[in-house]
Amino acid sequence: ELDDVFALQDKVTATVAAAIEPRVLEAEIARATRKSTSKLEAYDYCLQARRHVLSPTPESTDRAMALLRLATDIDRGYAQAWMMKALCVNFRFLLGLEEGNRDSASIEAVKYAREAVSCDRDDPEVLAVAAYLTVMAGDPVGAADLHKRAFALNPHSNSVCVFGGWVQI
Repeated sequence: ELDDVFALQDKVTATVAAAIEPRVLEAEIARATRKSTSKLEAYDYCLQARRHVLSPTPESTDRAMALLRLATDIDRGYAQAWMMKALCVNFRFLLGLEEGNRDSASIEAVKYAREAVSCDRDDPEVLAVAAYLTVMAGDPVGAADLHKRAFALNPHSNSVCVFGGWVQI
């Protein structure tokens, strides 16, 4: 009986893997062909900054902003770098590190998010972050439009689902 359970488990696993494989491949192809940066140095700075942005502390966000400034100075059209700058400004505000009030921090974050979207309207992560920051800035209609596009591009993306949750609240 136990062998039958394991055989059934193996069969279910193989069936699920066969069903999702084309979707994973399609998503990987879309990601690989999506507009990024041809400037390796900018990519490297953004990659280094990502871990600092996603573990926000006063020190890590300072380091992230310095790296992201370098990335956007090298490549003004690098959507992911602008998106990370937008998130970093938002996290810095939430940590109490941005001077001014919520409105000024929100304006700066949305400015960076819009720059990211203008660089790449087909990056679901960029659109999802822009949607989150747009709703936080008080524009639920604009946020819903951005999230709808992000979800259409990649409904399985963690970023699309997480940031989209904020839009749906």
